[in-house]
Amino acid sequence: MQPGQPWAPSPIRTTRTTAERVRNLVLTAAVVVGLLVATPVGRLLVQTVSGRVTSAARPFQLDLAPEDNGENLVPRDAVPEGVTETPHDPDAPQAAMVTSEWLEDGVYQSAQGWALDPRNAWRPVNPHRLQDFTSRDLTIRNGERRTWAPPASGQTRLTVWMFGGSTTYGLNQRDDHTIASELARAAAANGIELDIHNKGNNGQLHWMESERFAWDLTTEPAPDLVLFYDGVNETWEGSTLNRFSTGDVPDMYDPTLLDAWENGREGTSTDAPAAPPGARLVGRPRGPVLGLVGEAKATIDRYDRARALSKSTATAHSLPVRYFWQPSRYSRPLVLSEPHYDTSNENNARVSEQLKVKYLPKDVIDLSDSLRGTTEPLFTDDVHHNEEGAGLIAAKMFTRIKGDLQELVAAKKGTP
Repeated sequence: MQPGQPWAPSPIRTTRTTAERVRNLVLTAAVVVGLLVATPVGRLLVQTVSGRVTSAARPFQLDLAPEDNGENLVPRDAVPEGVTETPHDPDAPQAAMVTSEWLEDGVYQSAQGWALDPRNAWRPVNPHRLQDFTSRDLTIRNGERRTWAPPASGQTRLTVWMFGGSTTYGLNQRDDHTIASELARAAAANGIELDIHNKGNNGQLHWMESERFAWDLTTEPAPDLVLFYDGVNETWEGSTLNRFSTGDVPDMYDPTLLDAWENGREGTSTDAPAAPPGARLVGRPRGPVLGLVGEAKATIDRYDRARALSKSTATAHSLPVRYFWQPSRYSRPLVLSEPHYDTSNENNARVSEQLKVKYLPKDVIDLSDSLRGTTEPLFTDDVHHNEEGAGLIAAKMFTRIKGDLQELVAAKKGTP
């Protein structure tokens, strides 16, 4: 579905051992299998189209020499020597979930595992939809995760579409406590009523979200604001391409399908059929494995190319759009009770994460600092977090778009 650890170990190396390659595949497969079985006018639009929106001040600065590939950079939250790996175990109790009493009866875990089995509700080869389903804590209606909304009061309401991957969808979170729900709740506390459509779908990258955004505008009333919440799947895509030594490629890429292919052929022959006389598979040219800087640049370049799709759609429909870069476990200091790698791999991954933030386009709002205010365990793997994490991210997100929302409400009311 989406690996818990999309950051490959030791990314600064130019080669990896067979054991490490196998380990990367096993980590991905473990999360896939574990989840399968267990578990929205005016100035705002002008700002969007003209690109004058600026992101938050970067929380750190990495100074690179002209030929520096990142190997000598020190992460902001350097992990001390002696830390050993505590791997992600989808079947073991997670420190980030110990206060989530609703997990104890197993109803949520059972529903999540059932829904994300491709034989039931999840369609990994379909870029747009989940099958509708209902349970106590997880509900999909019209292909969207149910989201908390304030009761009708007669005030002007805004419709918001929110796109993203599994962290937007809300793995390990109940319907009323996803980032989308917590954002609606934060806005309501400030007198702004939002109806948020959570269009997050597991494993989706921005190019997939852009396609769904364009398609949904042909079948649904246009929203007032559109939000895109990305980062970890783009990182997964970049590291997967780098694993095959192809660097950036011109076409779209879907690492979820790669996982489905690799897992689907387990236990079957891996021998390819013999080629006809004179034929040979050329494939893509290979090159050296990219270092930290090269991989970070390629990842952000691919993300920004995908954003050209969503920007053109937004412009064609006169819709304001905001882009967010999400935090990961590497965006804050190490919490030993969360699954983690050893010292070297932890520090490499932190530098890699900081480099991507360094190269983010200026109109992307960086939320990577949104979880630094607590040392409590939040993450169940590198990217998925609990409901407390969702609330903290939503609070930071609201502060960045509060002015936008107020302008939209005023424009919808027809007030100056």
